[in-house]
Amino acid sequence: MATNYTQSSTKPPFIKAKTGVQSDAVAVTSTADGTGTGAIPANASVVAAASGNNDRIITLPAYVAGNVIIVTVAAICELRAPVISGQPTLINGTAVDNGSAQTKELALAASTVYQCIAMGSFNWAITAIAGNGAVSAGGTPDAV
Repeated sequence: MATNYTQSSTKPPFIKAKTGVQSDAVAVTSTADGTGTGAIPANASVVAAASGNNDRIITLPAYVAGNVIIVTVAAICELRAPVISGQPTLINGTAVDNGSAQTKELALAASTVYQCIAMGSFNWAITAIAGNGAVSAGGTPDAV
């Protein structure tokens, strides 16, 4: 049987596949401050987010340009980016922290899939995909 993938010895390693690759979803559960079970792990590419209410938060992993994360949202919650000391982070072009404290967060609608792309200089570009397949801008972060 032929091998359909190879693993590199580079750091970090990567997998080069001859056919498609599907990642399992990583479960996160929103929390009051987005830490603990609300933190999306650094190696996640597909995330299933559960929430208790719209005041609960999930947090993106540390910013790495080029990372793409798909988040499926079961119930409404808020999305934050981690605060990087001295470096404001943006979501859809809006600063969500001042380099030392969280100032804004993005509301996520229930039954929606979000594509989060780390692009540019510390900007997460986020689009929303509704159940009917309609794609829209992911929204504008509002005050914490």
